Amino acid sequence: MLVDVNLYVKYLNVDIVYIDVIFTGMKDHVDGVLRQWQDTRPDLDVSPLAILSRVMLLSKHIEKNRKMVLAPFGLDTWSFDVLASLRRQGEPFSLTPTELRRGGDLTP
Repeated sequence: MLVDVNLYVKYLNVDIVYIDVIFTGMKDHVDGVLRQWQDTRPDLDVSPLAILSRVMLLSKHIEKNRKMVLAPFGLDTWSFDVLASLRRQGEPFSLTPTELRRGGDLTP
């Protein structure tokens, strides 16, 4: 398998990541877990774990980088989400707590 990935991300006008990677049949931790399941329970279809596990790992990686980018601005993820929700509203950049919650970015 040959995959060429080029990713350039700008976030808050700060360059975060530039990745230029080529994967050639590389195995990762998830492959080992899938192999263990196949060895112990060949009757189970654990193929969804291949995608779900990697999506979860990617999510953790993205969140870690998001925190790293926001920290120099004195922000954490929740405060950025609040500010972004307010900014998207336009002038006068205000919402009630209920409107903020309904905006979708914040937990109910």
